[in-house]
Amino acid sequence: MHYGLKPKYLGALVFASVYDLWAGYRHSSNHILRDIGQGFGPTIFGVHTYVWVMLVFIVVLLFASVLLVLQGDKLSEKADKHRWTALNSVSLPAEIKGLVTGVSYSSVRDMHTVVISNNGVYFLSGDLKTVLASVLLDGAFSVEFSNLTAVVFDGDSSVLITTDHKSFVRLAYDEIAKVEDSYWLFMEGADGVRELKRSRFSTVRAKYNYIASLGWDEKKQEYLTITLPVKVRNNFVVSRLSGEDYELNSEAKIGNTSGDYPMIIGLVLAEDKAYLLNHTSHQILVMVMVMASNNLESAMAFSGIENPQGLTLVNGQYAILSGIEGNNRLTFLK
Repeated sequence: MHYGLKPKYLGALVFASVYDLWAGYRHSSNHILRDIGQGFGPTIFGVHTYVWVMLVFIVVLLFASVLLVLQGDKLSEKADKHRWTALNSVSLPAEIKGLVTGVSYSSVRDMHTVVISNNGVYFLSGDLKTVLASVLLDGAFSVEFSNLTAVVFDGDSSVLITTDHKSFVRLAYDEIAKVEDSYWLFMEGADGVRELKRSRFSTVRAKYNYIASLGWDEKKQEYLTITLPVKVRNNFVVSRLSGEDYELNSEAKIGNTSGDYPMIIGLVLAEDKAYLLNHTSHQILVMVMVMASNNLESAMAFSGIENPQGLTLVNGQYAILSGIEGNNRLTFLK
């Protein structure tokens, strides 16, 4: 009932009303044509109770009809709007060692980037079959890196990568870059990756929360992060950080009528909406947030995906990253 009357509930109401209406007619047929005052059973306002049975269920059927009319297209299209189904699933290359925790796609370069929790970064071909370049970040140089959680393309070939504690690094795929030229930045890797920036995000409302998602607002040139719930401070906050100087631009609490604090582990921005991948202990949802108001508009469920870790948009099609060590996968949805 959380998202409105389901078809099965209205169907059960109509079925029960039709049966009870028939039972009322069947019971009253022996008495309704008798002479006045000869009816069976007590009366209400001068009308015997078995007649009231018919009247009550006629009214119920009328109201059920009104509900069906008011539901409109939502009734017939509910499955499409609130549940996604998996189309196909693609395994990531075996060279990716560890558990993947974030994914992003560049339509301009037809290229994916995935990160793993132990500081590994991989640039992949559009078909996900070839590793174009990879590096292992030095997590102890200048800024502490551990537990990478999200990545997003902020340019044709450049990505920003965050940890759960809001440290970040900006990298670019560059065919002429040599790994030996950045020996102090990477523990290991191959040619083709250049580091542009490493630092830390500073927030206010989200100061005591970790993050596991990252989005890029191309129109406003801002990065978006969303808090994870913690026992000491359950916030549900979206932070916007400048793509120019990486400083905090704004923060706002997300409108959430359900009362539960979701575990947002993926974030994609499309037009004026943000799509949030929520993975809690009892549900896996993609929640839709209206950017202008920071309010949750709807949610779409999906199933059959093991350990979801990230969300991206590939040529207009949403894809969810499954983190399974030794069998990391990207599943496309409709």
